[in-house]
Amino acid sequence: MSTSNDVDPAALDWLGRFASSIGVAPLTESDVSTLLDLAGVAAHASHRQAAPVACWLAARAGLSPSAALQRAPEVVQQGLPPRRRAAIRRYGGGRTPFELLLWA
Repeated sequence: MSTSNDVDPAALDWLGRFASSIGVAPLTESDVSTLLDLAGVAAHASHRQAAPVACWLAARAGLSPSAALQRAPEVVQQGLPPRRRAAIRRYGGGRTPFELLLWA
């Protein structure tokens, strides 16, 4: 799944130093971008407070950023009324999580 965030070098630097301080390997720029996409879906589908917690839950579950983001459309659809879910199943297949939010 493609990502839509350009990650600021200062953020990558800070995240790399934080990762080192807690004894884990730093994330790639692609992984950070994908996590930002997941955070965006969580925030726009519910509330901004869901964004960091969704990323934490994905990590706790052992999911890669891309695997977690692939699950997002299903969660977005679960929060919609049944008629909207049916319409997405019929006409919205293959849309990204962001497109589902805009389309729904």
